[in-house]
Amino acid sequence: MGPAITPQPPRVTPGWTPEWSSQYNTWFYVNDYMKDSTWEVPTVPAQSPASERGVGGTLQNHKGAVVTGAAVLGLAAAGLLEHERHKHESQSQAGGFSQISTVSTQKVSGSGLPIVGEGNSWGGVVPQYIYKPSLISVVSWGPGRLDAFVVGTDRALYHRAHSGGGWIPSTYERLGGHCTCPPVVATGGLNNLDIYVLGGEDKLWRKWWLNAWAPAMTDYQCMSDVPLLKGSPPTIIARGLNRTDVFSLGTDRQLLHKWWDGNVWNPSLTAWQPLGGSFASPPAVVSSTPTSLVLIGLGTDGQMHHKAFWGNAWYPSISGWDAFGGPFISAPNITSWGPDRFDIFATGADHRMHHRWWSNGTWSQSWEVHGGTLGSMPVAVSWGRHRLDVFARGVDGALLHKAWEGNRWVPSQHEWESHGGSFHGAPAAVCWGPNRIDVLAVAEADGDPQHKAWSGASWTPWETLGGKALFLE
Repeated sequence: MGPAITPQPPRVTPGWTPEWSSQYNTWFYVNDYMKDSTWEVPTVPAQSPASERGVGGTLQNHKGAVVTGAAVLGLAAAGLLEHERHKHESQSQAGGFSQISTVSTQKVSGSGLPIVGEGNSWGGVVPQYIYKPSLISVVSWGPGRLDAFVVGTDRALYHRAHSGGGWIPSTYERLGGHCTCPPVVATGGLNNLDIYVLGGEDKLWRKWWLNAWAPAMTDYQCMSDVPLLKGSPPTIIARGLNRTDVFSLGTDRQLLHKWWDGNVWNPSLTAWQPLGGSFASPPAVVSSTPTSLVLIGLGTDGQMHHKAFWGNAWYPSISGWDAFGGPFISAPNITSWGPDRFDIFATGADHRMHHRWWSNGTWSQSWEVHGGTLGSMPVAVSWGRHRLDVFARGVDGALLHKAWEGNRWVPSQHEWESHGGSFHGAPAAVCWGPNRIDVLAVAEADGDPQHKAWSGASWTPWETLGGKALFLE
């Protein structure tokens, strides 16, 4: 059989480039400015987003106070933001982040958020529809405590916390920076927070809280000596207080890795260990034991790919990955409810949730397919053994929920319960104790960040955190 013959590209309107999909034997069309793509033949010329973007907007708290220039930003397109917009910033900064060369001694935990905007395909590499991420990041370092982070239209990071009596401070706290993706937030323990973002020069930047913001309230520590994939956030996880692993995608889409061993960053503060692969979104990571890591990510071929670290070695190899089936149209989500147990969730090409799990040393034989039609990636959390709660955005924009109660799905494998609302992107969820779940999402119509909670007996109604989100797509 001879080589495959690519047909002549069709004529398209200005600002679009046709690309051939050998997987689906058809053309898709890449926006030259936004780098998003569509299967439909464009009929309207693509326009540069430069004239549509502006710094401004407001982020209001529920009492009506205003923080200027702090509207929540929806990062729909990798590469949407331009460093040139911020040439007025101090020359002593790199894209809004003060250069800090000292090695931090703080530890982190948690997991990263995938980012690809609705309709975007990472510069045309993967033409499949990849769902929006959550526009708000949330973490808990103890009972009754929540910390939520958003990115403003001035590209700075903003923060509010919930500590029993309500959301504080009364207005959003501005933490500076020049963020080009949603933040990844983690905690290493009581009164400790770590935040990682992609920012100036497409490098990874970090700040942390341990009774005070460091390296300073609006300063960040540079964690990369090379540019990373534009708009792609990292994935982070802690295995105990003295071990942190950070993963990010390089400009060639392979996975890069660095780790904190309790004393120093390895290979160094700004260097990376390459782990191979070719990914459409940052892989998800989980650790069910102190000496293990499991990674799974959406490849540029639309398939899931998997590798693991056990003891002191990577499997199948340091640069190799095992194919894990597909096709999928969302990044995966992974969680663990106990030792030697973790569960993987993703949205398939059929727009349904697919689920696979590892238990007692073996994988489930195949992906378990759930009913319903999803409009986001699924997000799973666990507040106890044999318990899973999964959330997603429905195609009508409403928040959907189902739970695994040890021996059955509730309401059923093929049904979801709706919590109403109309939201933009995937929800964010966190548990700070048994029978407690907090869910946050950004309203589609007006951009208000919304919050509701399960307290063991019932769900609270939606409440607004205040704030107006601006979605640039």
